[in-house]
Amino acid sequence: MTLSDNGLWSPDGKPGYIFNFPFASSQATRKEANSKAHPVYSIPRGVRNYGVAIKGILDRDGQTLPVRLSTNVNYEKPAMREGENKRPKPQNLILTVKVSGLKPGISYKLYRYDNFKAVPNSSFNANAPKASKSWDLKIEKGSSFTVKEKISSNDIAVYRAVPATAP
Repeated sequence: MTLSDNGLWSPDGKPGYIFNFPFASSQATRKEANSKAHPVYSIPRGVRNYGVAIKGILDRDGQTLPVRLSTNVNYEKPAMREGENKRPKPQNLILTVKVSGLKPGISYKLYRYDNFKAVPNSSFNANAPKASKSWDLKIEKGSSFTVKEKISSNDIAVYRAVPATAP
């Protein structure tokens, strides 16, 4: 089982973010869950458990390529205080946008959307005007393309990459 708590659990002041452990060991009674020998996160044993698996984006044409985002910052500074509901001031972020699964000599399009409602779920090239920004990609070697973008932490940035020949 792999989960991200977005840096919420941090006994030493350094958030872990990603936790990996066998599913069977994640099931526990309350007493077991509270023991130091058990993984940090547990789900109840002996009752129905539910989960969500995000397996990818909605792409009715099956044309999108993997796009991975990373940021130069993994926390808010200053951090929100417990129980506080006021949003922190936006901060500048540098996004590293990496498209993988590319083939040399083939043309691709990378689209950025600034609004979730603008993101199509098919016909990405036909819906190109909905994107706030786009890149023409054609690599000579390798299998990936990387671009960096500066955004504000309160901006929306959604990316999709497809072959230039896709609908």
